[in-house]
Amino acid sequence: MTNVQGYDATHAGLPAVPGGAQVAGYSTGTDGSNGTDAILWDAADAAAHPGWIQIDQSPDLTALDEQADVLDIESGAATNTECAQWYTAALANYQSAARPGQRWPAIYTSLSNVTALVNQLIADGVTSGPRLWVAHWGISLAQAEGILSSSGGPFPIIGVQYQNGADYDYDVWLSGWLDAVSGQVTSNVLPPFMSATPWLTVNFGWDSSPTASADTDYHLQVADTAGNTVYDHRTAGNNDQVTGLRPGSYQWRLAVGQDAEHLASPWSGWMPIAG
Repeated sequence: MTNVQGYDATHAGLPAVPGGAQVAGYSTGTDGSNGTDAILWDAADAAAHPGWIQIDQSPDLTALDEQADVLDIESGAATNTECAQWYTAALANYQSAARPGQRWPAIYTSLSNVTALVNQLIADGVTSGPRLWVAHWGISLAQAEGILSSSGGPFPIIGVQYQNGADYDYDVWLSGWLDAVSGQVTSNVLPPFMSATPWLTVNFGWDSSPTASADTDYHLQVADTAGNTVYDHRTAGNNDQVTGLRPGSYQWRLAVGQDAEHLASPWSGWMPIAG
């Protein structure tokens, strides 16, 4: 998937943006009437930049633009706690083409806030789906593209803001996300994000217990290094197989089973899974 370089700017900074580039701007925000630089794009801004990325930066939960492409999470804009509600509504609008041209909903935030944001989304019931546009200033374009190429999982990164400027900021986005807009009449457009994640299969084996009878079974548990159990199974043989593990570090332990609820031996110690 190719990348598209571009810029994001407020209404006040837009005249300085190089012509012909992909541009992101604001569908909500102050219009400058209060004596500050205008954030909100006007109709002329939008008309001059068809296909612009529409950013909702409203801090007011009742005034969020749920047909925008992106929700802005930063000081003076929305917060992590507003993301789940906005995403759910924005996704419904995208799927129904309430605003033809809307992109799959994404959230703009600093790289340092990604973990807190994702944890909040999960706590609020959104366990996958939102795309992320992350701000990570001071890196090169090549480094920003490296972040895009290595992104995956339930909250993939589709854009990186890698440098800020006086009038506008420098960005790079995945073309697949930019192009897959709502209301398209063609069905041959690639999805906005694609990834290939390897899943691990682990084979376990052990000698039969020296005092085991013919009908003795065994109890196998697998956990991640934080102690969260990811597999818990009884087996009648002296081997087992676990499939579908995400890449990472795991540990396992074994006990002789008496029945489904009871153990006939203590658990072994936790043993690391090499690989």
